[in-house]
Amino acid sequence: MKYVRAFGIWVKILLAELANNIISVIVVALLYFMLWHFPQTLDLLVVLNQNDATNLLQLFALEVPLYFALLLILAFFIWNAPKYYYKANYTQVKFKNVIGFVPTKHYDSILLDSKHYSYNCKHHIRRVLPRVLGCLLLFISAFAILNVIELYGIENLAIDWINPFKSLVVVTLLLLLLLEYHIYNFIRNTVRKIPKSDYLIIGVLIALLGFIFVLGAVNSQTEKDLQLLFSSNFALAIIFLVISFNTKELLKVKYKPVFYGGIIVAGLLVVILYIYFNFNPYATKLLNPLSVILICLTALYTLSFILVFAGKKMRFPLFTTVFIIAIVFGEINANRTGFDHYVLEETKTNYTRPPLEKYLYNWLVSREDKIKQAKTEYPVLLISAEGGGSRAGLWSLLVHSYLSEISNNKYYTDHLLSITGASGGNVGNAMFLATAQTAHNTNKNVSYQLDAQDEVNEDSPYRLKYKASKIYAGNYLSTSIVGLLGRDLIQNIIGFLSFDNRGKLLQQEWQKRHRATFNQGEVLHKDILSFYSSAKDSTDFIPPLLFMNSAHTQSGKYNVISPVDFKNSPNFCGYLNFYQALNSKQLKDKDSKRILSLPRKSKRSIQLVEAMRINAAFPYITPTGEIKELGQFGDAGYYDNIGGTVTINIKETFQRVLALKRFEAIRDKICLKSVLIYSELDTALKNVYKPVSQLNTPMHTLLQVRSGHTQEMIDRLGDYRIGLRKTTIDLNRKADNVVKKAVREANNNTDGKITPILPLGRYLSKTAIYSMEQCLEKNYSEYLKELISYEKSKQLDN
Repeated sequence: MKYVRAFGIWVKILLAELANNIISVIVVALLYFMLWHFPQTLDLLVVLNQNDATNLLQLFALEVPLYFALLLILAFFIWNAPKYYYKANYTQVKFKNVIGFVPTKHYDSILLDSKHYSYNCKHHIRRVLPRVLGCLLLFISAFAILNVIELYGIENLAIDWINPFKSLVVVTLLLLLLLEYHIYNFIRNTVRKIPKSDYLIIGVLIALLGFIFVLGAVNSQTEKDLQLLFSSNFALAIIFLVISFNTKELLKVKYKPVFYGGIIVAGLLVVILYIYFNFNPYATKLLNPLSVILICLTALYTLSFILVFAGKKMRFPLFTTVFIIAIVFGEINANRTGFDHYVLEETKTNYTRPPLEKYLYNWLVSREDKIKQAKTEYPVLLISAEGGGSRAGLWSLLVHSYLSEISNNKYYTDHLLSITGASGGNVGNAMFLATAQTAHNTNKNVSYQLDAQDEVNEDSPYRLKYKASKIYAGNYLSTSIVGLLGRDLIQNIIGFLSFDNRGKLLQQEWQKRHRATFNQGEVLHKDILSFYSSAKDSTDFIPPLLFMNSAHTQSGKYNVISPVDFKNSPNFCGYLNFYQALNSKQLKDKDSKRILSLPRKSKRSIQLVEAMRINAAFPYITPTGEIKELGQFGDAGYYDNIGGTVTINIKETFQRVLALKRFEAIRDKICLKSVLIYSELDTALKNVYKPVSQLNTPMHTLLQVRSGHTQEMIDRLGDYRIGLRKTTIDLNRKADNVVKKAVREANNNTDGKITPILPLGRYLSKTAIYSMEQCLEKNYSEYLKELISYEKSKQLDN
């Protein structure tokens, strides 16, 4: 009973102290969620290791050291910030001495060894818990790397011996043991019995630092070297563990002001950097998004620390008050009719959408002569592209680019009937249609291949080939992170500022990158229907149909943005007809200002780039787009992550039109091909038969519905599949200098081949991009040629 009672006291005190460190607990939990369970940020650990592969200066002088330094700053803050909250400390802190103040005054009144367990336990947990939370932060980041290795199914010795989640649980339990007064003293006394233990501790720290530098030197940024990144991060966690539990022995009195002052200064510098990034979000593109996440979390933690500390000085719960006000104002602004931070910019259009069946009829008539010339069969393609961030967008744009290049753009003008998809894949689709149709409208040839002197190849050993690669060789994530954890967070609370939300920043980045690559001007900002304005009847060129999809937040309906009207088409029954809904809603005077003061009877539309964004509005990185009195629109992948739903309906409608007597002469020559542009990378990673507890089955089922529905569509439409695969690439040995050669030899990478991981998010290294180009040309070059090949009748040609 004595031990049971003691355990109850320990648990009660632990919970109370966790509540006292609630901000630290939230930060640690957020980092765990981001690095373990959120696809957009989880894959950044892969990019951190790739880092444009072989750019050693940036890798070892900036990226990884900056990430590790920010982890340490946040861990040190979590450890030391609570010390300032005790009355013995904050009453003595003044503005002039805050930097050099040593916040250990509260230790003076603590008895070193009371006879009461509850007293000893309370003060012991109060001293040790912040250190444990700081250690846990670093161990979470370390084991997250192993988790990535396991998720991607990489053959790795470390993963054969260490289960990431179970290991993290074991480490957490061991750290919890340090919170027990008697166990902690036993461990500490045991270590102190070792002769010259102080020198041993210093030796361990020096050895661990050397270990990290050695691992960095032999890391050649291959997939197997993720275990080296894990080992480095794990060593960093041990360094913090050793320092935090041995400061009395390691830190002399005269150095304590420098130590504690350095932590405060580091936090304030991060806050200044955070403020700068909020005013200039594009500056974050220079940093790995992981570092941007840590900058934002550290800055928010530092600001919270300032509020709590100021509240202590004022004897007023300032942080709690501000937090409650923020929640209340955030809810008020979210429901306020005048809050238009996330509202889409409506624009005017002069295009009248024809019925779907009439459009398909005109498409056939406009190509009838070419179809008649086909000696055997005439390919008609319906493209569906799977979602998946920049990886999916690049893959779809690469496929379109390759088909256009090998056919002298006949792929677009002759054979392409419809393009649809979800999320990132459909973003690539939209970029291709805008590029191809603009080139057609201006009678200018467009090349989809890069020039040999293109600047995207200047700092990389990989000679990229396609302009699609240049577009996606950008960091599209950091600005969204600083928007999520900064600018937009503030606007949600305050509500009256005026600046672009993170969704619009993404739109501007897409447009800027596309303009710089294809030199076609602001084409992505054009009205989406303007690309069809010249298609009045079958005598004109009838462009391929582009369907932009999304999910309607309020109703859950599949929202279809299309250049044709399908209200009378039985195949599209039940979907939200975006343009019909947009033009039937009541337009108020204040709304008319947002759409260029249009008369009430004018037709309304949205920009192509805004349709791209709401099509790929994956939470919480990209916000949903709102149209007043119509609702909010989020990622198309909620409903169908490959756009197969639309493709099936287009296919059935086209077959119905083709059955008309008018097309009897060409009916048998048309070969309708449903082409899937998707990824084969993630399908083998899931054990679909692994049991799930009854407690988890409801949520687990909801989470798996999207991937299950996508696979269903792939199976139904899978006649022609273009699946992205991991591809081994050759390193450019001519780009090797002496250091790089030594690194490869030290890492036994003498053959100069690597098989890069292809991460899912919105930030791809040039290594991954080059691998995707190689996947296209090595695996699908002949397949794609056959996809659009057909023979012409020589008699008709003459």
